[in-house]
Amino acid sequence: MSLLIAVVGSERVVFATDTLRYRDRTPSGMVPTKTFIGSGFAIATRGNVGAIETAIDFLVGKPDFRSAVASVDEAFAAVRSHSKFDQDVAVELTIAGLVDFKPRCRRFSLAGVDLPMGPGAYCFPDLGRPLPAQISEKQLVKVAQVVERVARERRWNLCIGGRLHLTTVDRAGARQEEIEAFGGIDALAA
Repeated sequence: MSLLIAVVGSERVVFATDTLRYRDRTPSGMVPTKTFIGSGFAIATRGNVGAIETAIDFLVGKPDFRSAVASVDEAFAAVRSHSKFDQDVAVELTIAGLVDFKPRCRRFSLAGVDLPMGPGAYCFPDLGRPLPAQISEKQLVKVAQVVERVARERRWNLCIGGRLHLTTVDRAGARQEEIEAFGGIDALAA
């Protein structure tokens, strides 16, 4: 699984995600993004995203956050019914948007998890320590770097690295920016 840090505030939701791709437990390059922008909402992904590309495209095409959230079961059912679907594939989607000008965030998985996420900061993978409810962009970047370093040094079976993207959803819409690279990116980019 990859990195997702989600900060749900009173006026916006911010996702921090990485771009590293693994194949057979070995880094195999980078993807352009693991967070996809819809009409005023964003979908952050973790796990084998390639297995559900059509579901992501279907959800991103929805007109708003509520429609995307309401369509997750339909999108996942289509994935599960595919003849090449692997029952052991692990995938999570976290969708952020505004409802009546208030930030909302929901987390879903192919395994059937559906969790609303209230105000606060969340780190996936969970490192066993809560993040402060209010976290600055600079702190968010530091946390992402620490998670990547710990996962690499402890040889956890995680897919974290590449470039760090911050995606913000607020009244202005949804937008994404590349912040910086994790260590070792030059070898991956070659």
